[in-house]
Amino acid sequence: MINLKLANILTAIAEIKKSSPDDKNILLGLIIAARTLRDNPESIEKIYSSGKLRELTGMEEPAYKLIKEYLDTGSIGLYEELKSKYSENLIRLVRISGLGKKRMFKIYDTFNIKSLEDLKD
Repeated sequence: MINLKLANILTAIAEIKKSSPDDKNILLGLIIAARTLRDNPESIEKIYSSGKLRELTGMEEPAYKLIKEYLDTGSIGLYEELKSKYSENLIRLVRISGLGKKRMFKIYDTFNIKSLEDLKD
């Protein structure tokens, strides 16, 4: 269960940060790490405690640091910061076909759209 939760967090961070000028390789690495977590049947906690986390596909430094932070503290500061700035529904809105990430962020910021229902109105 923790694998799926962490995978969703990494995916959300990557989705939100895609519209920023951040290094695209870092964002791609987060997506790959999220997929690895999602597909791995072994608990990430066990893998981390055995010291083998970095051996997994996509566990480059940025993803490793975020996962380590979560396992050590129970949260990821960057994710909490992004959640306070953008609602969790934004991730769903960003995935709407035809709108695009940049346009969706502009709509979100300009019209204070917080959900699909707000967008329909």
